[in-house]
Amino acid sequence: MQKKWAQFHAELVQQQQAAVAKAEALRAENRGDESVFERIRANVYGIFASVLEAADKQYGADETAMRQFCLRKLEEIPAEWEAAAQKADVHHDEHAAFIERLKLRAAGEIRQKALAVSEERSE
Repeated sequence: MQKKWAQFHAELVQQQQAAVAKAEALRAENRGDESVFERIRANVYGIFASVLEAADKQYGADETAMRQFCLRKLEEIPAEWEAAAQKADVHHDEHAAFIERLKLRAAGEIRQKALAVSEERSE
């Protein structure tokens, strides 16, 4: 994996671990809902760390193919969450809609960083 993508992967893992730690702290404070929400954020970061690992395994040194794969997954996966949020809205399920939008916000943060990484010059 190229250095810039390896650094991005490390950031994803770090964000995942930070969210897990925050979730545990919130649970210890008896803030169960907030703890669950942080776990969800952690899961989103974990998903995209795994996507990056899969891209590296499949494409290796082909940075263009790896980039395209990652950016495609950053569109496809959140599209499913958007559809689920819309379905929850139709059914007036505010809790489910909130969770899907939470995942979408985390994915949006990841996508912005991935786009920035993909535009960096290779070293």
